[in-house]
Amino acid sequence: MAKRKLKFNYYRLTIQWTIVLLLAYMVGRFFMSTTYIPDFEAYCPLGGAQAFSSFLVSNNLACSMTTMQITMSLLLAFGVVFSSKLFCGYICPVGITTEWFGKLGDKFKFRYTITGFADRFLRILKYALFFITFYFTIDSSELFCRKYDPFYASFSGFTSDVVVWMGILTIVLVTVGAIFLRQFWCKYLCPLAAISNIFSFIAITVVVFGGYAILLVFGLEISWVYPLAIISIFGFLSEAFFLKSRFSPMLRITRQDDECTHCRICDKACPQAIKISTGSQIIKHIDCNLCGDCITACPNKGALKINRKSINWFPAVLTICLVVLGLFLGTTYELPTIDEKWGSAEQIQKASVFQKSGLKDIKCFGSSSAFVSQMKEIDGVLGAATFVKSHTVKVYFDSLVISRTSLIEKIFAPQKNMLKIPENEVENVSELTLGLGHFFDSYDSFFLTKLLENSKGIFGFTTTYGEPVVTKIFFDSKKLNVEKIKQLLESKTVIFSENNQEFTENIEFSVDFIDDNVKSLSVVEFQKFMFNSFYEDINKGKDFYAQKDILIYEIHMPDAQNAKMNKWIPYIESHLSNDSCIVGYEQKFTTIPIAKIYFRANCIDTLRLYNLLTMDSLIIKYDDGEIENIKNPYSFKTQGRLVYDTLKILPDTLAVK
Repeated sequence: MAKRKLKFNYYRLTIQWTIVLLLAYMVGRFFMSTTYIPDFEAYCPLGGAQAFSSFLVSNNLACSMTTMQITMSLLLAFGVVFSSKLFCGYICPVGITTEWFGKLGDKFKFRYTITGFADRFLRILKYALFFITFYFTIDSSELFCRKYDPFYASFSGFTSDVVVWMGILTIVLVTVGAIFLRQFWCKYLCPLAAISNIFSFIAITVVVFGGYAILLVFGLEISWVYPLAIISIFGFLSEAFFLKSRFSPMLRITRQDDECTHCRICDKACPQAIKISTGSQIIKHIDCNLCGDCITACPNKGALKINRKSINWFPAVLTICLVVLGLFLGTTYELPTIDEKWGSAEQIQKASVFQKSGLKDIKCFGSSSAFVSQMKEIDGVLGAATFVKSHTVKVYFDSLVISRTSLIEKIFAPQKNMLKIPENEVENVSELTLGLGHFFDSYDSFFLTKLLENSKGIFGFTTTYGEPVVTKIFFDSKKLNVEKIKQLLESKTVIFSENNQEFTENIEFSVDFIDDNVKSLSVVEFQKFMFNSFYEDINKGKDFYAQKDILIYEIHMPDAQNAKMNKWIPYIESHLSNDSCIVGYEQKFTTIPIAKIYFRANCIDTLRLYNLLTMDSLIIKYDDGEIENIKNPYSFKTQGRLVYDTLKILPDTLAVK
């Protein structure tokens, strides 16, 4: 008997290999390029479905989701209702993985197909995971699926969003599970499969969500948890009891009994192990995703068709059309990540609007929430919206309370950044004032810092709001001149290293004006100007006690001039607060950077203070009572001295025993 020739479903394989090669390109480019950061979630319908649910409930988009992902999720639902589960059958990278690993199991005769009661019962797992995923996403506006999603965990390299044990477990279930159990992830665990099947039961979906919407319209305040739970329960019961959909999809595999020889080749070819050769002539099984492998494998042309027509190419073409439509709609329209209005409807109607795009620090739900919280603190602001895809903010404000210029000034974060301490041979520091265009957010400040710190002879910079932004550059006139600084600022790229990896970023700064009056400062004047002085009360604070009862311990603190050390200030304050004798902490610049510790007389001596500052570890107390030891980042080269106040120096013998 001649060996049967293998047949390939080229329509489907072409799309699947396109997806695989596209992902391979994104991974390869990431390792080869210093500027490219791939967004593996850019077209994810699961993330889009969660984000859209969050938007409907709280008017917020989860995480960094945009209209693109939402559009893909809506088109997935449309495809399920009117055609089939095309995403599962043609595009899903996890589905491709499980299917190809499953063929490896078949080759070595490892793979087992779960049937009967176990097959029906295990399907409850994906509805449970669907409920949990959407519940926590809507509740927190953060994508819960990131904690376990095997695709996200694999291609993101296990970012901080991934719970490691969850990610490893799901990857094992997708790969190893597929070798031993047919389509284990897709049938029994995938929340996106649960979503697809819920839309396959379109009548139940319409009744549940339509009924919920009607109740809300009539003013009944019912939690969104109820329809989510109901659709999860009815979705599982419908699938487990019937294993088939009734009213949708509109496209189905059909068997022509007068052409069919019941050879069962189609049964073996089906990735889902659906019994196509027997039973109903219209394949309504819930697992069918219209992949067309059965049609391709069938030796009798015309025995298997789609809606009794020879259009086995149609699902692939429809998949491509839906993707193209999604790309068009996703790039044309944009939903706000957050859109909150706390002014009255009348105030909003009369409000002025400030809108600005290109703010790179508006990149996710978290940064959007921080921006909106900032706006709530400004008198006259009535509402704010953010759009993470275009990095845009829109602010509604009352122009009678706050002007547009004042509003922008409050949004803009001025910078004062010392890049390096002038060398001993530097006699004076030159100060150049100029207007810097295309500069606004914290990312611009970061790139400007990296650009200037790579240049010899530049010691620091400051920025204050203006249009353009007023920028002061402090430099060594013996190494640089104004023209060279202008050329540097108008560079097209900036190269820098982070975590032992080199990056190249495109920048668009422009020097719009230059003040001809270049000032000259002494090195001490420059350092004093650039130093960020501050005072913080510790424990009860120094004002709680009589001035005569407070002493000051002063010590040279070289690290205080390093801007990167500012993040450690709350930690050293927390560490010092462990001693109730200490009531205040200050950093300032006189002729050198110093730290001042305010403490109660007759309570602690200077040796104890010095030992506290120079301990190997800082003891940190958090608000929830947790205590942590962290390595002390500060170094002190000399002991300090005791002073009563900033004018009178007292001998150490007055320090308390």
